Amino acid sequence: MLISYPMAESPNPHVPGMDEMLRPLMTLFSKAKGTWYLHGIATDPDYFGRGLATRLMDIAEHLGRSAGKPKISLLVIDTNPTAIRFYEKRGYATTAREAVVGKGWQTAAKNWLLMEKALH
Repeated sequence: MLISYPMAESPNPHVPGMDEMLRPLMTLFSKAKGTWYLHGIATDPDYFGRGLATRLMDIAEHLGRSAGKPKISLLVIDTNPTAIRFYEKRGYATTAREAVVGKGWQTAAKNWLLMEKALH
């Protein structure tokens, strides 16, 4: 599964009445304005290790380049080190972070990370 699309040039990061758990995400989205955004990538566990995630990332980056976007961006939670390493190996770097607002959610996570990569 791959979900990716262009981010708005001027997103509205804070909507009145927004749940406080979403505020950190919306703040990071506003920092990714004008990029190609990778919203989600997933493969069936039965197919792990076969290069599917790499091919999906190649497709997302190609779509961003084809759309003329200077960068591709994504959000990842700090308790997902496997994904973070995968993105870093592909040239992504953390450009911003916002604290997780748990609001009763039981998690060891501390931060949402915005990771970006230049598309040449």
